[in-house]
Amino acid sequence: TSGGYEAERGCQPCLAHQDRWCSWQSAAEVANQDIESWANKLAASECSPSGGLYLSGPDVPVGLRQGHCDLVKGSLGAIECLRSLTVGDVAPGSARLLAEAAAQVGGTGLEELKFVGRQADDSLARVLGTLLRPDWARFTRLESLTIAHPRRNSLTDSGAVPLAQALGENTTLRTLVLFGTKIGDDAVCALSQALEQNSTLEVCVVYGKRITGRGLHGLTKLVQGVNCGLKELVVGGTEFRSEDASDLVRAVAGRQPNPCGPGRLQRFGVLNAALGDDFARGVAAVNLFASGLTEVTLTLGTATDEGAAILANALGALGEGRSEA
Repeated sequence: TSGGYEAERGCQPCLAHQDRWCSWQSAAEVANQDIESWANKLAASECSPSGGLYLSGPDVPVGLRQGHCDLVKGSLGAIECLRSLTVGDVAPGSARLLAEAAAQVGGTGLEELKFVGRQADDSLARVLGTLLRPDWARFTRLESLTIAHPRRNSLTDSGAVPLAQALGENTTLRTLVLFGTKIGDDAVCALSQALEQNSTLEVCVVYGKRITGRGLHGLTKLVQGVNCGLKELVVGGTEFRSEDASDLVRAVAGRQPNPCGPGRLQRFGVLNAALGDDFARGVAAVNLFASGLTEVTLTLGTATDEGAAILANALGALGEGRSEA
């Protein structure tokens, strides 16, 4: 009948839809099985002699989702002697999940997280900023965090600012490295302000293509204050001028640490391909090498033999003074 025919016709799309749903369900099940298999392999991973493990793009399945966080956390927690996890160029979503899972591996020796891929971005930094807050940090032993790439990644002030602000309350992190990024003054100023309240962080290395004199001024105020607990400070970029960097150098050379406060700055560095002989003269003029530092790193991209000679003479005078003493 006509009604039966229409009913039969009406069933066809339903059956087709059901077939598609079954195929999607099967694909999802296969994907989950693949991820579970990967998680089992991850749990059986062997670390380097120093306790390091490196995960790059081919090592991480692209289908990782938030629902897999507990699975990944369990796998990382099962790895013996895991002290440092380095994440290479993986998808942003996978990097965020690995960050969250690793930060929650409590009770183990995982102390260091490094994200060294080009795809490290603001969303990753915001997740890490949340994980550094006291409510989350009490579950982790994380002491060192690095977001770095030898050329440039996707981190900007949008992600670096909340990450920096979290340090105002964090009491576990001792080392922070943000290198090869597009961060600028807002992030550096937020970092400077946070470190006025933080006596735990000891090493701060920050390099951003958009850091100008305003960012260096924030670091100068931090060094001049009595609450600076840093033992190592390295800053780099290409947009700040010799005058701005010289102000920071004067602050470092003339600092008067609070005897009742945090530790004394021991290592200092300035990296800028645009700095040259004028900056070298400023370094020598304030006797930076004789200020009690144990290590000084300078990258001056436009320095000539004259600038190199100025720095060499300053070092030579330091050696002569020690000989006379």
